[in-house]
Amino acid sequence: ISPDGGQILTGMFPSLMMTGEPYRGTMVIRESTTLYAQVMDQKGKSGVTGATFYKIPSNWEVTLKSVPNPQYTAEGPVSMIDGIRGTENWRKGDWHGYQGMDMEVEVKMDKKKIVQEVETGFLQDTRSWILMPKEMIVEVSEDGKKWTTVGRIGHDVPDQEVNTLIRSLTVKFKPVKADRVRVRAVNYGKLPAWHPGAGFDAFIFADEILIR
Repeated sequence: ISPDGGQILTGMFPSLMMTGEPYRGTMVIRESTTLYAQVMDQKGKSGVTGATFYKIPSNWEVTLKSVPNPQYTAEGPVSMIDGIRGTENWRKGDWHGYQGMDMEVEVKMDKKKIVQEVETGFLQDTRSWILMPKEMIVEVSEDGKKWTTVGRIGHDVPDQEVNTLIRSLTVKFKPVKADRVRVRAVNYGKLPAWHPGAGFDAFIFADEILIR
């Protein structure tokens, strides 16, 4: 956190307040940061409260090539790169949910970069018809016209796992210059005969795409 005047504050914000030195001025936050605050006066002090601010990559564009279920759209396409990870309590609304189709998301960066790794977070709650994708496929492009598949990955999560869980799938590949990344997750398909919802379409739940 860098407030006006160039002073740099480090550590938990309450530690500053505990010294009895009130902070005044504007704070400029340049990276994802958790800010803590506490109010103090002659009568005592309040509890500590905190808030996390997430830095979204500047001028990146997210295009959903497949349409999420209207109930599970999080905060829109930008949710795929906003740094906010979903939790096992998926009903809070931090996940994109795709039913009966593959998930396909395209990220256009602000300029060409050297890319060598793409990670995406997925959730499985089999009892709620949400299953891990069969595999994740990553493609890159320099112009949005010619795409190159740089890798794919599966997983070892059993489809009959009864506990809700989160897994990140990561595709690593030889460094390549690109300004666009496309992630496709292959849907599980129809729920199997042993499932109470047998014959209905499974969901894919995804929360974040990290490009490195």
